[in-house]
Amino acid sequence: MTVNGHQNGHAANGAGNGVVSNGDPSRYWVKPFVPNGAESFEDAKARFSKLIRDEDVAHWEEHGYVIIERFLSPQELEKADAAWQTHMPTWEEYISKEVAYKSLAGTSGRHVPGSTAAGVRYDFPYANDTLNQLAIHPFLVAFAERLAGRDDLLMSLGHLIGKYAGNGNFEQSLHSDYSNNTLVIPSKDSTWIDIPMITYLTDVTLDLGPTYVVSHQHTEPRKLMYDGFRHHTREDFPELYEVEKPAVVPAGSVIIYSMRTFHRGSAITAKEGCRIVQFTGFHTPNAPWMAPMDHQHRMGSAEMNRFLSYADPGQRQLIGFPPVGHAYWNDPDVVEAVGKRYPQIDMAPYSRNAK
Repeated sequence: MTVNGHQNGHAANGAGNGVVSNGDPSRYWVKPFVPNGAESFEDAKARFSKLIRDEDVAHWEEHGYVIIERFLSPQELEKADAAWQTHMPTWEEYISKEVAYKSLAGTSGRHVPGSTAAGVRYDFPYANDTLNQLAIHPFLVAFAERLAGRDDLLMSLGHLIGKYAGNGNFEQSLHSDYSNNTLVIPSKDSTWIDIPMITYLTDVTLDLGPTYVVSHQHTEPRKLMYDGFRHHTREDFPELYEVEKPAVVPAGSVIIYSMRTFHRGSAITAKEGCRIVQFTGFHTPNAPWMAPMDHQHRMGSAEMNRFLSYADPGQRQLIGFPPVGHAYWNDPDVVEAVGKRYPQIDMAPYSRNAK
C-alpha cells in the first residue's frame, strides 16, 4: 500500500543496491535555509559544506557517483511532498481519475511522448517556492562546489518528473547523459565539469523504477566514453548489466553522479505506485560547449519572475543573474531599471557600486 508515493517503511539499504550507508542521516537535518533572512546563501553553503563527508567525496571520485540517504530532514520532506502535489497527482489521486491523468505531461519543452524518459515533467523554475528551493538546496550546491573545486558554479538544469505504474515503458539502456548536455565529450578534468543529481521525493523500491548505475571501475578501463555509443544495450554489452547497481533508497535521498557515469532508468513493474524525482545539476562557468542552462528559455515567465523575486542574491547568481559587485551594476540607471522590472527584488545589494 502506498500513501502519497511513500511505502510503509523505508526502502531497505541492503547489500548490492548501490547505496553506501552514510550512517545516521539526522546529521544532515540542520536548520533549513530561508531566502532573504538573516543568513545569506553563501553562509548557508558554508554551513552545509561542513556536513559533507570525505568518504562520500572519495566514493564519487572512485566510482563516478555517490548516494546519500535521507539528506532531506523529515520536515523538509513533508514540505516537498506538499509541493510536488501542486504539480502532479498522488497515486491515489491518479487511479481515482486515471482517464483525466493518464495523458498528463506537464509543461516541459523536453517532454517526448512515448519515450522511456517520459512521464509528467515540469522545468525549473516552478510555480512553487519549495520546489525551487529544493532544486538549489545549499547542501547540493556545496557538494557540487566541493567536487568542482570552485564556488562560482551555475545551475545546468532542473526538472520535476513523475512516473506512474502502468503508464509507460520506462526501461532504458545504460547511457551517460552527455549527448543532450554537451556539444562534445565530458572530460575527466574537473576544470570543466557538469555535475547532475537526482533527488528522490518518494521511496524507491526494486519494482518502482530505480535508477541503475555502473561504477567507473567497470567503465573507465574500457574507455566506453570514447567508443562512439551513447547507449549501451543489454544485448551488446551484457557484462555491464551484470555489475549495475539499483538505487533503492528512501524518500529524501540523492544520487550525485557525473556526465561520464553510465546509468539508466528502469521499468516500473509494480501494479501500483509512483516515483517522483527532482533532477538538478551544476556546472563550471568556463565551458560554453556544455550545460545548456535549460531554465533560461523561461526568461520572462511568471515562474521565473517569481523565483528571481523570492531568491537570495547568491541563488540568482546560480542561474546567470549578475552577481553583487559585478561591473554590470556600476550604472545606476541599470540598477533602477532592473528594480522596475522586478519590483519585489531588494536592489540595495546591487546598488552599492553604482556610480
